[in-house]
Amino acid sequence: MPNEGRYGFAGDDRSRRVAKLRLEVADHLPALGHEVAIFTAAVGITAEFAREQGLRVVTAPADLPPEADATIAFDRVLAVDMAAHYPRARRLFGMHNTDEFWLPPTEPGIVAATLALLWQFRRDGTR
Repeated sequence: MPNEGRYGFAGDDRSRRVAKLRLEVADHLPALGHEVAIFTAAVGITAEFAREQGLRVVTAPADLPPEADATIAFDRVLAVDMAAHYPRARRLFGMHNTDEFWLPPTEPGIVAATLALLWQFRRDGTR
């Protein structure tokens, strides 16, 4: 398939909003011919739901695929971890909150682009 690719998602299963966004994005990529692996350090109900939906959930860095074409991280710590693990991958950051912890890393080379995924980032404030 022309769209084939390996995508890794990194996020923490403790935030429902992050988990929902991660699943929404990850759920659509296989239909486009992409292989998806979701990495989470905290396994919870969302990770179990993802597994039930047929998505690959990885809970240990050693179990991550050896290569990825792209990664999407949803917090700073995991964005840095994914950059170290996949130095040649296209690295995106899924921003879903303006609190300090959820902002993209400021170090150069960690993230290539930031995706603002929620209505709260619309200029007019509408949903």
